[in-house]
Amino acid sequence: MDAEALAAQGNDLYKSGDYVQARKTYTKALSLAQVPSLRSRIFANRCQTYLQERDFALALKDAKDALVIDPLNVKAQMRKVLALENLENFELALEEAYALLELLSKTSKLQDHAALMQYALTTKNRLRKTLKVDQAAAKAQAYDVGKLVHAKQSLRLNYAIAFPRELLINQWLEITVFLANEFGLFQRGLIANPIPLLCELHRPNDNVTIEVDPALVLGINGKATFQLRMKCSLSKLPEVALRVSLAKSYGLDDVLAVVTLPIQLLSQDEEIPPEPTTVDPLGIQCCRSVYVDEIDKYITLAESPGHLGIAGKLWDSALILTTYLARNPHLLKSKRVLEVGSGLGLVGMVCAFLGAKSVTLTDMDEVVPMLNYNIRLNNLQKNAVAKALCWGSPADHLEPPFDVVVMSDVVYDPTGYSPLVQSILDVSVNTTKILMAHRSRHPQEKDFFDQLDKYFTVKSIPLESIWAHESRMTDVQLLDITRE
Repeated sequence: MDAEALAAQGNDLYKSGDYVQARKTYTKALSLAQVPSLRSRIFANRCQTYLQERDFALALKDAKDALVIDPLNVKAQMRKVLALENLENFELALEEAYALLELLSKTSKLQDHAALMQYALTTKNRLRKTLKVDQAAAKAQAYDVGKLVHAKQSLRLNYAIAFPRELLINQWLEITVFLANEFGLFQRGLIANPIPLLCELHRPNDNVTIEVDPALVLGINGKATFQLRMKCSLSKLPEVALRVSLAKSYGLDDVLAVVTLPIQLLSQDEEIPPEPTTVDPLGIQCCRSVYVDEIDKYITLAESPGHLGIAGKLWDSALILTTYLARNPHLLKSKRVLEVGSGLGLVGMVCAFLGAKSVTLTDMDEVVPMLNYNIRLNNLQKNAVAKALCWGSPADHLEPPFDVVVMSDVVYDPTGYSPLVQSILDVSVNTTKILMAHRSRHPQEKDFFDQLDKYFTVKSIPLESIWAHESRMTDVQLLDITRE
């Protein structure tokens, strides 16, 4: 089989959701490909498999290699921007987004050109809201993956495949899962010995059983590959979701589980309908599962870092604030709550489960559909709503003031410091309880707290009695903010 045929085979494997085999096929194709344009295309396609697996550092490398060969490769340029954004290199990501727009202006005959241009404009605008203005400092900034991997980050399991929307019972499906931090990176040496994994239905169903082969074990490389099939005794087959988690008592009890989107089970004599030809506008591949002990409930969060960048994934500070609120539900009981910079909406939705009278989750316009999806996923439509809030713009549509304001990981862009302070002022009064979880991410963040100090008193809440995992996330600060 020649390189072109292997590349086509890799594309078919990717479309089926088998990213691991697709990447292996692309790699084999690269070993045979001689034509520069084909090599560039294969590198760009292999880059996409890494993006889907959240291995953003390797995705960035492949995108760069593709562009060295063919600087006009639009898909490689798009994927380079996404990789940089997910690695939090916002300054360079914006520069590359402008380069993407310039490239698209020269290639107007491309298929789906209008959609690509709209995507590029949306990405550029999103990045402009999340980075600093000082371009000179941005160009001098060194890209250092090492800073993105450290022992104080939470860890989460991820699927390396896109699950089918329908699955025949008694049919084997190969699955790969991998362990990574909030940036999709894995710390070598973290796992000294293989650790058992658990694969179960996210919502138990006594009529559905799961069979796996071989035994579920996470290797020292942070990955596991196994086959799975489901059996069901019902005549009317249900819709299910699969959750994979790490077994307890192996020193990594705080690892977050991963959950599939709903899968409709089909009988052997049923025909699986064709995959939709339209692209899911939210780009959801899987869900994050966060168990909250105090309410004995899993919060399910659909993630989409490939479409929404930093807003499309769960960040560590939200876990700290969630734990604090779960242990202090009296702060929320019968209160009107606002979450600022909701992202996936974990903190706000936990507030709803803990007895808040109403919860309003806010973020940028393009994030609101994802928030609405997660609200529905957790059946919280009765007391939680999602609304757009551009920091610094009028907040009258939110009907302030609120009894409680919560926010996590919102201090990352100096251009947003003043607008954020203004928005906090707009939605609060001196009796409003304001709580913020913060991890230091930017050398200029002191400017934000200097501005905040002009109108608010800020006190630190000790974490010792809140977070049980001493080696994880102890660098996150929990702040109690009171308007003067």
